[in-house]
Amino acid sequence: MKNEIYRLWYEYLTRSNRTDWIKKVRGDFTDITDGFDAWWAANEHLFEPQCDRFLVNRLSVDQDLSDYKGSEDMVMIVEVNLLETKANLIKGFEALLIAEHPGKPGKPKYDDFCEYTLRAHPDAPTVKALQTTLHVYDACKERGEKTLWEVGDECGLIPDYSVKKPKVGADKTECMHRLEAEVCRHLREAEMILKNVARGDFPVRRVVYTSDDRLMQLGYL
Repeated sequence: MKNEIYRLWYEYLTRSNRTDWIKKVRGDFTDITDGFDAWWAANEHLFEPQCDRFLVNRLSVDQDLSDYKGSEDMVMIVEVNLLETKANLIKGFEALLIAEHPGKPGKPKYDDFCEYTLRAHPDAPTVKALQTTLHVYDACKERGEKTLWEVGDECGLIPDYSVKKPKVGADKTECMHRLEAEVCRHLREAEMILKNVARGDFPVRRVVYTSDDRLMQLGYL
């Protein structure tokens, strides 16, 4: 299951528009053409903690700093003069942090010290939801002359409103409208996920494109 979420990261990344990729994504993922296994083997380290999460650590005097595993852009090693007063030391730390750690308060640059991390938030889609959205997105790209409701019916999006076998009391027109609306919902989510994965964020469904005008511009409607 762990690799499945990263497989989906890769699948969405391959479908994203490269012109939307930020500089870091372009630099880290130069080759996405050889399939997930090759991509994961080359890039798994970018999704793993660069070092153990900690606030501050004490290093021994005789520790060989050349063997220290932390990277310079994530960890800063400093000397502390214990003969100074605490007040002066606090002022010194504040000045040092202002100069060396200009990030905004409240949010770490990297969650869990990873270059890329899964965005955990209350409305984050499940693996199954991501799979369904990707399936619908691909089906729409290859639909040919099919209508959106036909794509939704073939993808089995709303079984109770299948045009072929609708639930009791549902007419064909109602089924078609519900299926088309559900397909449009998945397309909007896919567009948002694709836009954000190009920025190194996954799985994120922040509002990027939401209107029917955008779906029409993309050729879905």
